[in-house]
Amino acid sequence: MIRAVIDSLVALLIGFFLVVSPAGADAIDESRLDPPSLSGRVSALRDPERALDLSQVLGMTEAFKPARLSENFGYTKDGVWLRIVLPAIQDARGVLVIQPNFMDYLDVYVAPERDGMTAADFEIFSMGDHRSLSDKGFSGLIDAVPLKFVAGETTVVYVNIRNGNSSTQVSLGLFQTDAFVYRRLAYLLIYGAWAGGMIALALVQLFFYYFDRQIRYPLLALSTISIAAMYVGNLGFSRVFLFSGWNEGNDIFIGVNAWWGLAASVLAASAIIETKAKSALLHRVYMAAMTVGIIGVPVALAGGNFAFAPIGTSVSFVMALFNMAVVIRYAGQDGTAGQLRAVAYSLTGIGAALTMMQKLGVNWLPFYTLHAYGAASLLQAIILTGALAMRLRDSEALNKSMQATALFTALNAEKRAARIVEERTEELVRARHVAEDRLRAELESQSRQIQFFEAVSHQYRTPLAVIRSNVDSIGLTLPAADTKNQDRIKRVRRAVARLVEVVEINLSRSQYQGNTFQPVMAVVEVQSVAEAALRRAEDLLGNQICFECDPQAVGALIEADSEMLELAIVNLLENAMKYSSGIAMAENSDRVLLRLAQEPGFVVIEVVDNGIGIPPDAINWVMENGYRGENARHAEGSGLGLYMVSQIVEAHAGELQIESALGVGTQVRIRLAQASPA
Repeated sequence: MIRAVIDSLVALLIGFFLVVSPAGADAIDESRLDPPSLSGRVSALRDPERALDLSQVLGMTEAFKPARLSENFGYTKDGVWLRIVLPAIQDARGVLVIQPNFMDYLDVYVAPERDGMTAADFEIFSMGDHRSLSDKGFSGLIDAVPLKFVAGETTVVYVNIRNGNSSTQVSLGLFQTDAFVYRRLAYLLIYGAWAGGMIALALVQLFFYYFDRQIRYPLLALSTISIAAMYVGNLGFSRVFLFSGWNEGNDIFIGVNAWWGLAASVLAASAIIETKAKSALLHRVYMAAMTVGIIGVPVALAGGNFAFAPIGTSVSFVMALFNMAVVIRYAGQDGTAGQLRAVAYSLTGIGAALTMMQKLGVNWLPFYTLHAYGAASLLQAIILTGALAMRLRDSEALNKSMQATALFTALNAEKRAARIVEERTEELVRARHVAEDRLRAELESQSRQIQFFEAVSHQYRTPLAVIRSNVDSIGLTLPAADTKNQDRIKRVRRAVARLVEVVEINLSRSQYQGNTFQPVMAVVEVQSVAEAALRRAEDLLGNQICFECDPQAVGALIEADSEMLELAIVNLLENAMKYSSGIAMAENSDRVLLRLAQEPGFVVIEVVDNGIGIPPDAINWVMENGYRGENARHAEGSGLGLYMVSQIVEAHAGELQIESALGVGTQVRIRLAQASPA
């Protein structure tokens, strides 16, 4: 971009040198003489069918209506004919400039006026961005026709415009040849500076994003790039450098950049204004406008820009004014940055409004207002970048202030923390002593409990054995026909066995708590363990337990502490019987099932009942020490059963699964890894 600016300055200096050189001063240079004025000499004729040719138009002079030098015909597919009559009072040369340069087809016919003129008398200049670059034109960046005037003669120019993808606007200018060159150099210098400024601003905005990862910075950069790209198309650069071989390419390029530029600009404005935080309705308005822009992109790619352009242009116009009103409304909320933002978007709003009105066919606006949005966009980008820089500077200052405050606070907090640490350390030491005392007391309690049950077990065994022996003797003396007393003897035996089992189980439970809870592992058959647990449970609970063993589980081995695992199964069966007794929802509903099954690599021990079930909110708590569900308060118990089972399963590296439904029953599964015979 810097090289382009330097080349333009060099060309401007060379042109100036040639103009003021002595060689040019000795003779009359027609290129410096003023050509005829265009004012009042232009008329226009609409061609709705786009079917008229020059031969027909030559006979329709009366149908032409006076027109201005800058005329806007709006979004129309009508063909337009312009007739320009230029009487010369002196020999001169000039350049007829027709802007803008993105009309599809532009044919210029030039001839000296005389009676009986025909189409063959005219020299033709064919231009337009749907054609290849003309050999007769000055540049692909502008539609211009060289004219030569002879004193006393009248030159007639007919211009045929056919445009079907954007608004049909035309601005005519007739300049001295030298003046035209200087104007073009000046314009190129301005365009280069404008484009370079936009690119530089986009880079600065991305640079800000590197230091402050806020989405507003890349969105603003996208908006800046989209505006620059749109003007690259409007000024003809894309036609020359990108789409010289693709006639419709420039139209698509302009349309796509216009609509994705609308979406990017609306998104950037929404992020900068922070519409989401200010109002949900306000944010939805911006998102709706962004959606319109996004819809316009595929429409332009499909060649439908002409139908969509009035809608998109109207939305752009409305959003420019709406956005201006919003930033003015919230200008006082962000200090200087908010005020700069209000100025930036106000400029853009005014510029966009002028440009959109020009495109929509407001004829009283001068042609140069077509570029109002481009100029306003550059100013907007500069001011917004400055506002963001101020915001970044304020954030940095605030960050430093916060760091200083945080350091001061941290020092004070460190002092307070040191004091608190000392206090807490003393509290922890005291708490440790209390905990140690309680632990010793708990261990002593457990030891005394175990000693008690051992003593009870020892003291009960002898009298119970004597009772059992005498009951057996009495049973042997009774005649076989005395079934009544034989039944009584059986009940006594079961009672004695149950009492023995109660004592033994409680002794085991007391031994498997605290620091004595250490399994002695060995490889055993799971079926033998389950059957042993079943016999103990039947002695304790009665013969109301069903046992099933899947064929695959027969002979399956596990590594386990047999006594400990038996106790876990007995606890599950005891719970199942306790919470199934008295439930009569169906026949045999109080029956409990003990089942062995096999899964790949695992053995499963299941206990299933049809009892009261466990409430859903208690499923995750029933394995806690001492916890009991609300619906289990009617039955005696301490809440230790499932807790002990979970501890035993965990010691065996197994998995305990519980499924239950209120009033339906409970299924508890112990899942253990299968051991190999080796």
